[in-house]
Amino acid sequence: MFYEDDKTYRGKLLETRIITSTVSYIPFFHYIYISCNDEISNHLIIKIMYIDKIKKAETLGQILGNKSKLPDDVLSIIDEFF
Repeated sequence: MFYEDDKTYRGKLLETRIITSTVSYIPFFHYIYISCNDEISNHLIIKIMYIDKIKKAETLGQILGNKSKLPDDVLSIIDEFF
């Protein structure tokens, strides 16, 4: 789960990118790429956000309060199906 201000996204982290800026007062932009379902059309999309906008990110194990009897690697595989 990725939490951005007042929105929550269930998705898979694809990558983060740092892109240098041509503006002197902003040396670079840091983006996060997430594969998730679109809320309206329910199609798989790639969401690109400024990493500074992400307030919190949680794995399935963390969402379950680390109380699952399944090992973390199994939870990670289950978490890929959204």
